[in-house]
Amino acid sequence: MGYVTGQYARKQVVANGAIAQYDIVMLSGWNTAAGLLEVSPADADVAGLNCGQWVATKAIADGATGYVFGEAKLENQDTSGNAIGDAVYLSATAGEWTTTAPSAGGNVVQELGVIMTVSSTGGQVYLYPEYSKTVAISGSTGPTGDTGVTGDTGPTGPTGDTGDSGPTGP
Repeated sequence: MGYVTGQYARKQVVANGAIAQYDIVMLSGWNTAAGLLEVSPADADVAGLNCGQWVATKAIADGATGYVFGEAKLENQDTSGNAIGDAVYLSATAGEWTTTAPSAGGNVVQELGVIMTVSSTGGQVYLYPEYSKTVAISGSTGPTGDTGVTGDTGPTGPTGDTGDSGPTGP
């Protein structure tokens, strides 16, 4: 399903779980024996900020050493139904990208790149996860803060003037 050109910011890593070609991956640990970072497929719907950081341009077997890149241009992708410049997001499916921002509550909304060419077979996607930012956590609100301390009652104000007498009754 395509090929990659323009690979930048290469890092040698150890796979923590199987990684497919073109997976968006995240830091998941440190491999002491190899002295390398461990990575696993990034996923928008996993608890915490599991943001994509790199692209695996080749499959890496669980426990094997491979390379990931901070940015890459994927070619021969299906980008039909999109427009040049449309944003690409981290998917709720581990390792994948999507052109639809995740909307389920608690999902990470991370813009990973853009559509460069629109085609059902020859589309191009430029991914830059290492330099992207998390846009939001969909469907979430921040924690409610503690209630503040109630202040002292202020001084009593001055007594007002006595009003005019009303009319005499019948």
